[in-house]
Amino acid sequence: MSVLVKTDWNHEWELALGGPRQPDTPEFWNDKAVRCRRQGHTLLDGYDPYIADFIDYAALRPGESVLDIGCGPGLMSVLLAGRGHRVIALDFSHRMLAMLFKKAHQAGGLDVTPVLADWRDDWQVKGVEKVDVALASRSVAAVELESAIRKLNAWARRRVCISTAAGGSPVFDRVLAKELGRHICQHSNFAYCMNILFAMDVRPELRFIDSPKHESWPSRRHAEAAIRRSAGLLNNKEEARLQSYLRRHLVQLCDEQGRLVWQRDYTRVVEWAFIAWDKDS
Repeated sequence: MSVLVKTDWNHEWELALGGPRQPDTPEFWNDKAVRCRRQGHTLLDGYDPYIADFIDYAALRPGESVLDIGCGPGLMSVLLAGRGHRVIALDFSHRMLAMLFKKAHQAGGLDVTPVLADWRDDWQVKGVEKVDVALASRSVAAVELESAIRKLNAWARRRVCISTAAGGSPVFDRVLAKELGRHICQHSNFAYCMNILFAMDVRPELRFIDSPKHESWPSRRHAEAAIRRSAGLLNNKEEARLQSYLRRHLVQLCDEQGRLVWQRDYTRVVEWAFIAWDKDS
């Protein structure tokens, strides 16, 4: 038997992480929804090239039903419902679902059904129907990769589409890491996903999406706090380097609404892998 097939790729993924992944909590995402609203980030307004590319690559057929797992504030769900798809939007953050519901209502009562549930819940008990296409945009690594992939495969009648980090953590910043003097060594979730699918005798398709992050904060304090969180624990030498980085790369300017905000003086790009497969592949 091939090493590719007999290897436990979910276990290898956990080893790369340093052990089983500790999943995020609903409280974390509820707090993020509140924090973004306070800072003026609606999470729903404006054009998002990542979402546009994901929907384009998903290649949905007219009228297909969709399950959007880890839907967050519902940008993708609302867009798909606006195009005539019946959407089930699943998330474990009630504040994120409230934002989705409000946006769907403002758009004219779109056909979006919000469901408060987690990857680890029994979706049948939650009343989640099987759909034509199951989507997991940037949420599949929230639990065990293999269990998430198999659950998606079971809930889709025709097609499954996921995205996951292609270049390490989504908060990873190459410029910051280099200036902190850190060795850049990343594991790529998508490679483990692909190998799990090969072992399942599935023939996946793979494409990549570069997502520019135009992040801004209402004050320097908010900006420094966010960047410090992304950096994690710092030793004394790294602390001094972080202060130098903040002095050189944080700038104040006017955004499109004429508000004074703080931003980096460069655009951080997050690399995502889009993976899809048809049920008959």
